Amino acid sequence: MRGKCPKHVTPNYLGKQNPVLYADDDGEGMNFTVILRARAEDGQIEAQNGRITIQNANQVVLILTAATSFAGFERSPGLDGRDPHPVAVSQANIAFQKTYQDLYNAHVKDHWALFRRVTGDYPQVISRNGKGCKKINERVMAVVITAAMPFSSK
Repeated sequence: MRGKCPKHVTPNYLGKQNPVLYADDDGEGMNFTVILRARAEDGQIEAQNGRITIQNANQVVLILTAATSFAGFERSPGLDGRDPHPVAVSQANIAFQKTYQDLYNAHVKDHWALFRRVTGDYPQVISRNGKGCKKINERVMAVVITAAMPFSSK
């Protein structure tokens, strides 16, 4: 699938009459390409009229890649951008050669690099009166346990 994003979108809270502005195909606005490929273990795959039909498969791996015409902050993606189609096709072809386990492992590694960057050790906190307080994880668990308990009838 190929497409073109609007050249400008005004935030809806400004209440502008025509908030989404499109340009001609060769004008401003970021171009994009999305590629979907399917690989089935046993069974059959048929792609026709914009539909994928998979029958009698034990396992299916769907590979979705996307690329844009963005080529740097100093260049217009609509007027001076790169062609996103060969990039998306190349990414799909590379991914299609990998096993499910290889794709999964690469995904987990990428995810952890982005979202598991911080660890914490929460030592005991000293309160204002100098007495020790519970560690943060113990305080959180106390709240969770208390929230799960029914209200008292006292």
